[in-house]
Amino acid sequence: MPEVDYQNWQINFLNECFRVLKPTGSMFYNHKRRRINNAIITPEEWLFKTEFKINQLITWDRRISPNVSHYFLTPVSEYFYWLVKSDNFKCFVNNLPEQYRGNVWTMVPERNLEHPAPFNIMLPELCLKLTTEEGDIVLDPFMGSGSTGVAAKRNKRKYYGFDISENYANISNRKISSTNEVSDVKKEKVEIT
Repeated sequence: MPEVDYQNWQINFLNECFRVLKPTGSMFYNHKRRRINNAIITPEEWLFKTEFKINQLITWDRRISPNVSHYFLTPVSEYFYWLVKSDNFKCFVNNLPEQYRGNVWTMVPERNLEHPAPFNIMLPELCLKLTTEEGDIVLDPFMGSGSTGVAAKRNKRKYYGFDISENYANISNRKISSTNEVSDVKKEKVEIT
């Protein structure tokens, strides 16, 4: 879609998320920088036009990424915008392992042939542990392969998710239904205290 339409869609979508978010809630918005005519467009261009406050920018150091062009360096980082509705948001930094208490989180993406861009399960798990408590409700409006639902279930959070792709919805439902409710983060060699 044309860039102006895309940005307006994102602004409207984010403002709807703002509307349903509790005052103490947070939203993590993952969006790559866009390339239009070999120029970079950053999400800040439309984020500042929403109702949200940007609490922090978290860099995901993916370590790997396909190089799709010979005209720029391989992009091995993505960004998570930690968005809040008010200054009274929940925050539990001490729930994170020491190595994830900074604003750069290093981990490789999940390998999954069913979805082109699955998150490492640790990404939504870190976001949940940072900003929610057991029993809180989590919403993922772009459920994709279900990583957020899996992280929510493993960490005893309630969750809702949706996706326009019936195929991705089926993948999510299968992954979530095969997930145990007890967090098994330690299997991923990260200790949560």
